[in-house]
Amino acid sequence: MILNTKGIILSNLKKSKEAEHNLRAFLALAKKYYGINNVAYLKGTINLSAELYNQKRFDEALTYQQQALSINKKLHGENNTTGVVLGINLANTYVAKGDIKKGENLMRKTLIAAKAVMGETNIDTLKLEYNLAELLNNTKKYQKAWSLANETKVKALKALGAQHLVTLLTEDNLAISLSGQEKHQLAVKIHLDLLRKMTQIFGKQSPYTQLVWSHAVNSLQSANKITKATELQHKLVSVLIAKYGDESPEVLSAKKRLEEIH
Repeated sequence: MILNTKGIILSNLKKSKEAEHNLRAFLALAKKYYGINNVAYLKGTINLSAELYNQKRFDEALTYQQQALSINKKLHGENNTTGVVLGINLANTYVAKGDIKKGENLMRKTLIAAKAVMGETNIDTLKLEYNLAELLNNTKKYQKAWSLANETKVKALKALGAQHLVTLLTEDNLAISLSGQEKHQLAVKIHLDLLRKMTQIFGKQSPYTQLVWSHAVNSLQSANKITKATELQHKLVSVLIAKYGDESPEVLSAKKRLEEIH
């Protein structure tokens, strides 16, 4: 287990080459001494697939994720918490490699399992609903995204509270779906109110606040509020410079976005 633990630590430290070497070594030993249909080998496939995903080697990650799902099913049956997590990971990998249809279908299938295994208001179930609504927005299925995000918000408010990150990001999904349906004034109102709340709760330097910030700029631009959108993007550029430095990829991307508004 030392190789597995070391691999996880190295992966968290972004030392990809060393992490992969240790995780593969652990997987080989687990297979040799315990066989494939064993908890140790299952853990090894999960951790190696995560490292490969982080390296954007999505096809290789898929191979190990599919193997992990198969092993987990043999060991623990059809519906269980580990199976739900593995299903989420697999769906996210399909989306990351551009196979949106497979990703969406698997998310829907996994969401049914998550509700059955963990309950409708479990935080992981709500996160999965958020991810699915986000995917629907990204594929311009705005009405479906709005309906799902609205359902999620009601459950998240009750189970997690108004200031929980999942609840707040679900509001972000709602605003994006409204903007996509050309309900621009309401989208802007939600986004600006959400940005205020995110700044108060998580601060300007939070990547989640900055994500909502960029979406609020998009809403303002879609509503043809160009002056306000430009002003807000200028402020975001300043925040990013303070965090990453003037020549960072994050700042250069934000500056390019600023030029696009004009």
